[in-house]
Amino acid sequence: MSFLSSLFSQNTIPETLELAIYDSQRQQFTGKVYSIETNNEIGPLSLLPGHTNFISIVKTKLSVNSESGRIKEFQFETGILRVFNSHVDVYLGIELDIESQTK
Repeated sequence: MSFLSSLFSQNTIPETLELAIYDSQRQQFTGKVYSIETNNEIGPLSLLPGHTNFISIVKTKLSVNSESGRIKEFQFETGILRVFNSHVDVYLGIELDIESQTK
């Protein structure tokens, strides 16, 4: 096997994302998903398998396309989303007072 083919075979994109959603009381969801859609301060945000490592404040809702093919939606005001090596953690119900911190 050549160096290039071994390099590309090691960096395959997974078929799913591993998702865990938490609120202040418990874990709301855990499982493999094909896609995640939400909103951040810039606008709509879509996550697919292989997404770059990323962290963002998210707002209003989270739509999840699960392995079963069902779309599951979570409604909330504000949360924090973190993507790291195809693992996505979402922490809902986070109260942020960004305006008072920037003054």
